[in-house]
Amino acid sequence: MYRKLETLLGAAALALSMPSAFAADPIRFALCYDLTKAYSLATPQFTQATRDYADLLNLKGGIEGHPIEIIVQDTGNEPQRGIECYERVKDKAITVDFISTPVARGVLPRAMKDGRVMIQGFAGRSDAIDGEVYDWIFPLGPTYWGQAANMVSYFKKQSGGNLKGKKIAYLYLDFPSGQEPVPVMQELQKQEGFELQLFPYPLPGNDQSGAWSQMRRFQPDMIMHWAFGGMHVVAAKEAKRNGIPVDRIISFNWLNEVDINNIGLDAAKGIRRSAVVKSGADHPLIKDIISNLYDKGKGNGDRKFLSDIYYNTGLSMYAPVFEAAPPGDQER
Repeated sequence: MYRKLETLLGAAALALSMPSAFAADPIRFALCYDLTKAYSLATPQFTQATRDYADLLNLKGGIEGHPIEIIVQDTGNEPQRGIECYERVKDKAITVDFISTPVARGVLPRAMKDGRVMIQGFAGRSDAIDGEVYDWIFPLGPTYWGQAANMVSYFKKQSGGNLKGKKIAYLYLDFPSGQEPVPVMQELQKQEGFELQLFPYPLPGNDQSGAWSQMRRFQPDMIMHWAFGGMHVVAAKEAKRNGIPVDRIISFNWLNEVDINNIGLDAAKGIRRSAVVKSGADHPLIKDIISNLYDKGKGNGDRKFLSDIYYNTGLSMYAPVFEAAPPGDQER
């Protein structure tokens, strides 16, 4: 499950060998994203990557002669707007994608009832990995449950294979994405014998002082932080203010280069993250995108994002989606 970007994008070579002429109807993919509120720090890079990849494939002939079209609409991270977006695109696109746990939760029952393919990339309900139950929901990459379990496994290895007597703090935004790993952490506590305390803080994540004051009294050996954007900067400052070493912090996958720079390279030294893809622009697919699009002034966004982990996450999501897409008439 924890394949790096090279593996997730490995199938791209097949698509790049397709013929160059279009002789069929387009294949559409819908991105119902929060482009304006909570996740707007990441969704522009996701959208940019998806459009870049689609444009590159279209230069090579699309998907077996079918051009790729990307539909992008804003949900503002509101479940009702996500449902409205889903209803608008469900008969036009072969997949719909949200990159939002609360929106995905709101739409999931409709996608199941309608028999529409719903993509869950690195977000959403973790129990949707059960394909016998959620047969129209397709999680891509590690779920939040999986990331939480891997963090605990990592800490267990660092602790000599035994977590009894260790203290783990689960620091999280009190929001569906942050709440998702809580039952897994509670179950792992029973199995592994470590001491667990939960430290939620409210939206928008600027006020973490109460959680960190309690954490100072708890004195954890490891802090698992479930947050994104400026919340990482606040956490680093609060850790320093409370005398807690930042090298005890492990973030989940929504920590990127911008966040690290905002914290400051020296201040961020020691903070770790659960990396689900590899950052950087040295992958052959990204080089192909640069030479065929950006060097010719045809890119879909700022060139500076081409080495960002969010951009690479978008590519890693849509490599298997585009490869699995069936050709044919998309009207239902």
